[in-house]
Amino acid sequence: MPTLTDFQRILAGKKNSTELADILTGFLKGKSLGIFDCQSNINSNDICIDFDLSNITDEVTKFYASMVITSWITEKYMKRSNLYEEKSIYIDEAWTMLKYEETDDFIESLARRARKRGVRLVLASQMAQEFTDSPQGRATLNSCGTAIIMKQSPASVDNILEFFKLSEGTKDFLLQAQKGEALLYLEGKVSAIVIEALDNEKEILKV
Repeated sequence: MPTLTDFQRILAGKKNSTELADILTGFLKGKSLGIFDCQSNINSNDICIDFDLSNITDEVTKFYASMVITSWITEKYMKRSNLYEEKSIYIDEAWTMLKYEETDDFIESLARRARKRGVRLVLASQMAQEFTDSPQGRATLNSCGTAIIMKQSPASVDNILEFFKLSEGTKDFLLQAQKGEALLYLEGKVSAIVIEALDNEKEILKV
């Protein structure tokens, strides 16, 4: 398969495309943002695909990688033609994608498209306030039919109560919740729950 270097080389040879070719130079292999200028061994038909960005410490590179990966997920995974296949997308530490307007908009769009295509989108975050503080974050939450709200800090709990229209009685629960305790918000209905890992899930977590 052609790589970005191949594409850039073709553009550089065309009279009216040299400016675009120059822009792409920073995204080529060996440059600061050249991490995707290579062949891929990812198979979009695999049962489970994991993208790990934990080793990327540079914020600009992580921003770029997040955009490329979410674009790939939309085009190559969500649009797979099997209508009877259950598809799920899990984004851990989703608050990090709300730090910039561009990725904020992208997550909102992803949530809308996932719901339209019957794709289960799970956003996990320790910074719930990042969602309630921005219009895009609130729109993303509104696209989610289910929310599991775990222990909150005094700084964020009031925003959570206001957004989900929770009663004052739930405030103490969210401030004092123990490990595994949470509120299940399902289409406007709220229940207190306790989450416990199954034995087979514990085995997976040990890997």
